[in-house]
Amino acid sequence: MSDADVPDERHDAPDRGLVGAEHLHAMLPFLGEAVYLYDRDGDLKARLSPPNGILGYGVEVGTNVFAHMHPDDVPRGIQIGDEARSAHHGWSGEVHVRLRHADGTWRRCVLRIHNRTGDPEIAGMVVFIAMLLTLIVRPNGLFGDKLRKKV
Repeated sequence: MSDADVPDERHDAPDRGLVGAEHLHAMLPFLGEAVYLYDRDGDLKARLSPPNGILGYGVEVGTNVFAHMHPDDVPRGIQIGDEARSAHHGWSGEVHVRLRHADGTWRRCVLRIHNRTGDPEIAGMVVFIAMLLTLIVRPNGLFGDKLRKKV
C-alpha cells in the first residue's frame, strides 16, 4: 500500500476546531460566562456575553459589576480590582462573590481578573465572570447540575 492509498485524516475529517461567526452568534445565548476587557483607566473596551448579559439585565446594563454585587462582597471585589491595577503584567487573581440576577435572586459567581497591560493588543484587564453551578446527585445515582439561586 502506497502513501497515496492511505486516507489523509486532515483532509477527510470535517473541521471540528474552528467556529465561524454565524456559529458564534448562534451560541451566545448559551454562554455561561461573560468576558470583559477594560483599559488601564477602567473604561470598558469590549465585552462578550449572552444577549441579555450573564445577569439578565441586557447589554447596556451591568457593565459595572459592583452595582449588582452583594454589599458584603463589595470590599473583596474592590480589593482584587486594586490588586490587579497595581500588579505587573501577567498577574491573575480571582474572587467569589454574590451577584443579583435580574430575576431578584442572588447568584454565586467567580470573577477572574488577568492583568494584560503589557500586551499591546489588549493593553488592559481581562475579566471573566462565571456563575458557579451546584452538582446534584439524584436518587437514581445520576448527576445533574443546577444554578445556585439562594445564598
